[in-house]
Amino acid sequence: MKYSAVIVVLTTAVLSTVSAQSAFTNFTSCLGEKVGQLTVTKAALSPYPLCVGEKYCFQVDGTLTTPIIEGSWMGVNAFTSSQLVPTGASQDMCAALAANGTPCPIPAGPVSLKFCYNAPINMIKDVKMAWYFSSFTPDSKNIFCEYMGPGKGVPPTPENPRGWSAIWAKNCTQKA
Repeated sequence: MKYSAVIVVLTTAVLSTVSAQSAFTNFTSCLGEKVGQLTVTKAALSPYPLCVGEKYCFQVDGTLTTPIIEGSWMGVNAFTSSQLVPTGASQDMCAALAANGTPCPIPAGPVSLKFCYNAPINMIKDVKMAWYFSSFTPDSKNIFCEYMGPGKGVPPTPENPRGWSAIWAKNCTQKA
């Protein structure tokens, strides 16, 4: 009986650790001192690392000061130190939200918004990338902008002198 309880506790601890490692949360607002229409309290990208050709999701939680309406759009951009990386993910924001069960308009107040996409099969693999998740109203006002990349989320080290946050895409069908 005691051994069963120990196994359950250890299994739960391992599964909790695995779950905690499956999302990347070291995002920073890319609006600087400006405030968007969503005050972000949490942003997460999962799974981490991304799998080329498979689904990934970006979730942002916070409080909206104005509703999200039709015509708003979402942009997802990724860059290596030298080039733009195809993400296949810029689109109508309301269409992306509706695909995850949250149709527009989305009223002002507390929200949890989830955007899911497929990582393109031609996405660069095994390279550190900077990511921007940004959204705008139909009249080009910022809803939110979250960023990770050089100097964001990870302190510089001798092995990582620019402090790149480690968002990776990998071929998950290959054995590690």
